[in-house]
Amino acid sequence: MKSERVPCDEIWSFNYCKQRNVGKATAAPLDAGDVWTGTAIDADTKLMITYAVGDRTLASARLFIDDLHERLANRVQLTSDGHAAYVQAVEGAFGDDVDFAQLVKIYKGSTSPAGRYSPPECVGARKHRVTGNPDDAHVSTSYVERSNLSIRMANRRFTGLTNAFSKKIDNHLYALALYFAFYNFVRIHKTLKVTPAMAAGITDKLWSLEDIAERIEAARQAWAVQEASDGLDAATLNDPAPRHKDRRALPEVVMRNVVMSLIAMAWIGGSATASAADNPKAQPVRPAWGCKVDHEPARRVPRPGAPSEGLPHDERINPPNQPAYCDAPKSQSERDRTSQAARPL
Repeated sequence: MKSERVPCDEIWSFNYCKQRNVGKATAAPLDAGDVWTGTAIDADTKLMITYAVGDRTLASARLFIDDLHERLANRVQLTSDGHAAYVQAVEGAFGDDVDFAQLVKIYKGSTSPAGRYSPPECVGARKHRVTGNPDDAHVSTSYVERSNLSIRMANRRFTGLTNAFSKKIDNHLYALALYFAFYNFVRIHKTLKVTPAMAAGITDKLWSLEDIAERIEAARQAWAVQEASDGLDAATLNDPAPRHKDRRALPEVVMRNVVMSLIAMAWIGGSATASAADNPKAQPVRPAWGCKVDHEPARRVPRPGAPSEGLPHDERINPPNQPAYCDAPKSQSERDRTSQAARPL
């Protein structure tokens, strides 16, 4: 793609346990510890051009920057943070055909206990030209840092001080692959009013998750045909988690597994709709809590201690044809059991 300004950054997370706890962790896998996701975004269209999952080594930086270079069609101004590995990685991938600068931020150390969970205070920044002639006015990583905030807010496994962190590196890669596809093609950017892919001219329509599933399935089938022509046996083709020597830095290798969950979700929804259309008397699939269904209107029942103004007195105690504290209708026997169990003494 054509671009003018590309800021790069990385976002931290961990798999199984934090790096400092790997030595004393029980049954820690080989890929346990810190996991860094490098991201490169187009400053104008906010398109996520590429990403790579790895660590803070030079090898991971080279894989990340090499892939970025292959996706760009013209000379760009590249900005990164002060990570030293980017200097060699950019030189090896772009050579002199780039305007590259680093924004080195200066932080003030914190000695308070709150500094354990809070980022240090940024007291300044220094712009350092590395290659070419970058424009100092556009030496910034603000856009990619804001994108990293969206990643952390939209992916529960990036939330700190919880037990929602990734337990398996494969699941971490799947979640990121789905998120970036959703971010580029499905999610409408609040400032642009279109998706980043539409702003970049990659597509002219708003995609849905079904569109993503169709394209992943097509890629999976093409991959299977190619691997079969290379002489792999059926057991290898049907392996749901193919091994790779460096899959942490190459998330595309395990991207094919994402199709299984997306296709399963689409198939379940389609089969349930078809069965209801063919047999009007068929029992509908029970919806999740808080949703409404078409065959019977759901009614909100206040939980204990919640205000119940506006409801008749008898409905406050035992609402008719509705299980207590649930928004979705159940069968008659389940309603009877729930109503007896929830009836006040």
